[in-house]
Amino acid sequence: YPNHSPANKPIKPPKSINMKTATTLAWMFPGMGHYYSGRAGKGLLFTSMELAALAGIVVTSSSYAGQLSDYNLAVENLEIFQDSYIEGVSENDLRQAVIDTYSSKQDALLNLAAAGTISAGIWIWNISDVKKTKSQHFSSDVRTQIGVNYRQQIVVRFSF
Repeated sequence: YPNHSPANKPIKPPKSINMKTATTLAWMFPGMGHYYSGRAGKGLLFTSMELAALAGIVVTSSSYAGQLSDYNLAVENLEIFQDSYIEGVSENDLRQAVIDTYSSKQDALLNLAAAGTISAGIWIWNISDVKKTKSQHFSSDVRTQIGVNYRQQIVVRFSF
């Protein structure tokens, strides 16, 4: 019985992993390509990092929406003051409020852009990492590789 193990169970040949499928899954959501290729630990790492980055986008976009609302209210208050004088309100205070809320709005926008960039970076790193797997059990039709070298520079390689 050459195809049976000592426990009388058939021996399964190693699963053949198609790297094109793994890469496609990695494009769909970080970690999926790693799960498919049998590297659940890395899959969990990339999935959790991306979920955290997406949570960061939600939090920063909420913050930006609040800051934008505050800015629009400050501008509206200044316009109302300029159209009709309001007793006890200083135009300089209203102008300063517009300047302050504009600065806060810009900071929130910068934070939102940073969160989006981190999310995109994790997504690209995930795809790059799934592509670099080398094994006799993997097939690959990948002609382009994107990665980061030891100097933290983005490297693009083309194979012919």
